[in-house]
Amino acid sequence: MRHVVLLMSVVFILAGCISTPKNAVSVTNVSAWRGKTVVLTERPRAGFMATTPAKAMFAVAGAVAAISAGGSIVKENGIEDPAPRVARELLQAAQQRYGVRPASLAPIKIDTTDTKALASAAQGADLLIDVQLISQQFVYFPTDWGHYRVFEGFVLRVIDVHTGALLGGGKCGRDSSKDGPPPTYKEMLDHEAQLLKTILTKETDSCRDEFLANLPPA
Repeated sequence: MRHVVLLMSVVFILAGCISTPKNAVSVTNVSAWRGKTVVLTERPRAGFMATTPAKAMFAVAGAVAAISAGGSIVKENGIEDPAPRVARELLQAAQQRYGVRPASLAPIKIDTTDTKALASAAQGADLLIDVQLISQQFVYFPTDWGHYRVFEGFVLRVIDVHTGALLGGGKCGRDSSKDGPPPTYKEMLDHEAQLLKTILTKETDSCRDEFLANLPPA
C-alpha cells in the first residue's frame, strides 16, 4: 500500500502543478502584433503513463513499467499528440483577433523550456507560440482499483523572438474524475481505445478553450 500511495502522490503533484494560467498576454503587447509573423514549436511527445494496481506496487520500477505500457497504448491505438493541434488553433485565433501571420518556417523542433533558447531557435519569425504537453496519463482510484481517471496537462508560452521575452502564457490541467461514471481499464481500451481518445479530446479542447479565454481582446 505504501508504494501505491507513493505513485499516486506523484500523479497528484503533477496535477496540482498544472493549474489555471497565471500569465496573461498584456493588451500593450497584442496591440503591436498586427502583421507580425508567428512560428510554432514541434516538441517530442510527452510520455503516456498507464498506471494499474499491479504496476503501482513496484514504486519506481512500476512507474517505468507504466510509461512503457502507456507508450504501447499510444502506438497501438494511434493516440495523437494533442499539442500541435492546440498550437495551430491558437495561431488561427491570433490571426483572426490580432492580425498576425504564420511565418514561412516549419515548426521549430526543440525540447527545452529555456525562453532564450526557444527564441534563438525561432529566428526568422517575430513571435513564437509554444504549446507543451507535460502530462498525459490514466490511473486507478486508490479506493476503487477497478476504475480509472484520466489526466492531461499543458503549458503555453508566447515569446518575443527578437528580445527573448516571455510575453505570457499559462498552465492548464484536466482530471476526468468528475466527468460522470469512471471507466474500467477494459472500457477505456476497447475498440482501439475509443473511450480513452474521447476523454483526452474533451480535456484537450477544454484546455484550448481556457487558453483562448485568457487571451486579451484585440
